[in-house]
Amino acid sequence: MKFHVFATVAFASAALLLSACGPKDPKDWTAADYQKELEKHGKHFTNDAYVNCAAQNDTALLRMFIKGTMTVDAEGSSGNTALAMASAKGNVEAVEYLLSEGANMDVQNSTGATLLLDIATRSTPNHVAVLRLLLDRKLKLIGDDKLGTAVAPAFIKAAEFGNVAAMQEFIKRGVDINCKGPDGRNALITATNNGKIKAVELLLENKCELNDTDKDFNTALAYAQENGWPDIAKMLQKAGAKRFKNKER
Repeated sequence: MKFHVFATVAFASAALLLSACGPKDPKDWTAADYQKELEKHGKHFTNDAYVNCAAQNDTALLRMFIKGTMTVDAEGSSGNTALAMASAKGNVEAVEYLLSEGANMDVQNSTGATLLLDIATRSTPNHVAVLRLLLDRKLKLIGDDKLGTAVAPAFIKAAEFGNVAAMQEFIKRGVDINCKGPDGRNALITATNNGKIKAVELLLENKCELNDTDKDFNTALAYAQENGWPDIAKMLQKAGAKRFKNKER
């Protein structure tokens, strides 16, 4: 009987000691525990290591950094935040996670471009998927179901690059198709000036304004004819576009 009691007490003591010395349940981890775990994965708790995880689309490690009290918008030595890096790489999962943690989508990347302006130039399926996430977040931020003119520079940039897949995402979310940039050029003028026939087709299909002028009072048709884009010129003329080179005309 005494042996049985002794054995029971000894077992309980051993179990308690093992519990105290063994690993914690992750749900009980502190910020310091997460930082130690990152060290085990070869990651120092630095801004650069954090941003690098975004570049690698490693959401598991990104979570550890955030749980370890890394600021979600911490900037690496490259000048990029984690969200900027993930966006540029087309890392959909990382972008989705960082946005869920409240990352600022209106930051500028290392080149000084906003994330939307940068990704408007990229047309891979992953980059278009990231664009969807960013545009949906923008709709929430402006508190509307239509983008309107809120993303005008990025939409016009997509037209400049002939990025039809990106342009479609803007249009689906109610961008003002006739919005203008600082130079007074809208997407149609910009796409035409750069010879992006597919972009022009898309804009015409969506009933864009044909005869808007830029600050120099040139229309899209004027640019098509002067820059040697006869197929675009024919397309515009068939749609009813006119040529106005200046105020007098």
